[in-house]
Amino acid sequence: DRGPAVPDGELPARDPRLCVFAGDGRQGAPPSGAVALLADEVSGPGRRCFGATGNELAGLLRAWAAVESWAAAAKLGVIAELIRRDDALPGTSRHGDLPDDWSASLRHELAAALSCSTQSAETTAWLAWQLRARLCGIGALLEDGTLTLAKARAVIETFQYLTDADAARAEALILAQIGRAHV
Repeated sequence: DRGPAVPDGELPARDPRLCVFAGDGRQGAPPSGAVALLADEVSGPGRRCFGATGNELAGLLRAWAAVESWAAAAKLGVIAELIRRDDALPGTSRHGDLPDDWSASLRHELAAALSCSTQSAETTAWLAWQLRARLCGIGALLEDGTLTLAKARAVIETFQYLTDADAARAEALILAQIGRAHV
């Protein structure tokens, strides 16, 4: 079936690299730039995935979801580094190498860089801080594509009122359920 977006000419040839995405979903390379590039190339024009089997389409979908999580973790990691470098509030308590608070100017810098409101930038900075300073295991699950950003955010928001010790214990339960010791 050509579908409405395929011209009357010949269908593009099947990309032999599509077989990389076949399988039961439990295997595959961890998300990376190389995986994103390969998924982009084999998805083809209009993301029509010409010649892909249903199994390969499911594998491509899983790969794109993992790359999306990986990219979100990378963005939040850069935000955490901006927080780390923000020296506007000397004497602020810390979690590891991250200060527990950051300056208003950083909020505005993030808002400008992300084209969002300062309130949204603050929320994103808080999420980045949580994933790097308090719940690193959840951050690792986001980075390796196990959790989506929405799921990681849900965990962070659920644990926000717990003490650090209680949050660590709750995180350990999640990691054990997923089958990870300490990520």
